[in-house]
Amino acid sequence: MDVLMTAMEKIKNNPNRDKVGKYIFYTAFIIYLVTHFLMGTMYVYIFYDIGLSIPYRIMMVAVALAVIKILFFNRISNWQELTIEILVGLLLAVTAINSQTMDLLYYYIMILAAKDLDFKQILKVFIYIEVFMLLFSAFSVYMGWILEVVNMRTGNAGIRLSLGSVYPTDLAARIFYISLAYVTLKKFKLKLPEYISLLAICAFIYFVTDTKVDTLLILLLIVISAFYNTVTELLYRIGANTITLVAGAVVGIEIVLTYLYTANSRIFSIMDRVLSGRLKYGHMAFKDYNVTMFGQFIKEHANGGIHKGKFNYFFIDVSYLRVLMFGGVVAFVFLVIMLIYSVNKFMNDKTICLLVALLFAALSSLIDQHLMELSYNIIFIAMLTNNDYFKDKLV
Repeated sequence: MDVLMTAMEKIKNNPNRDKVGKYIFYTAFIIYLVTHFLMGTMYVYIFYDIGLSIPYRIMMVAVALAVIKILFFNRISNWQELTIEILVGLLLAVTAINSQTMDLLYYYIMILAAKDLDFKQILKVFIYIEVFMLLFSAFSVYMGWILEVVNMRTGNAGIRLSLGSVYPTDLAARIFYISLAYVTLKKFKLKLPEYISLLAICAFIYFVTDTKVDTLLILLLIVISAFYNTVTELLYRIGANTITLVAGAVVGIEIVLTYLYTANSRIFSIMDRVLSGRLKYGHMAFKDYNVTMFGQFIKEHANGGIHKGKFNYFFIDVSYLRVLMFGGVVAFVFLVIMLIYSVNKFMNDKTICLLVALLFAALSSLIDQHLMELSYNIIFIAMLTNNDYFKDKLV
């Protein structure tokens, strides 16, 4: 303990403390992003061949670096603050071990590691890495280094491509989140070439992946950007409490409808068809596993990747339900606290563009499973960062 205290004191008095801490964070951040991205591509089958534990160990190195940044380079107000952070981390670690899903725990650690750093710079690094990895994944397919997943919807002759991702919808979600990150960096103030580019991205997602949700989300992104000043004024009028209440009600209704779903109901059947089976499979999760306090492992059989023969599809797509079923009540309550804190922080700090980005991620997560996957959704990193660049000048 004395050695640890001495080391912390030396680092505290080091004039290059902030610079070194920043370098440690970005090293951890980039390693984690690259590895997590690759785990969502067909490179995962190469990892199976050489040892699936390798990418997880690489991610653990990134997380270890992030922990070093937190313990030795973060400016901590008092020991009580550090104690709370550690206790929350331990609770999330229990849910992660029980569910064998580390995304929420690792995301939490990265949030703490990013404390006081410039979110604008983090966002730039995120976009550069994501675009590079997207192009690398597509190039890998072209070179034959990894297989391409070609998919067709039932009753539809159209071919869906994934360009190296494990499934076309993952590619679409990836492109949506990169677009959202870019528009957020521009503070939703776009020029004509950027609007045209987003329309081209819309067409690409629709015709290459046949994913309607992400196509609609990017169209909505274009509309919100075009009327951003009006949206800003409207959000200030509504206020953080109402936004939180409405968002919570929507998420709550979706979870309740999933729990109450019955195939015999015509209304439920129509809603389930619109949601591509999310009510049905979510209800199966409630029926077969139900909710635990500290999480559980749930065996899934998704459409992505390679399958040998027939299999019984079962996958929990909705992010909120996924956190609840895998991580249990503890993880779900933590997610709710994150959402409420973020809405209030972004509103009080007058960083409405970050609030709008959060609402887009929250909306997308009613359908997809990527809310707590850092290589998709980066917005929660802004919870503790320096967000001065994003402050509204219009208030």
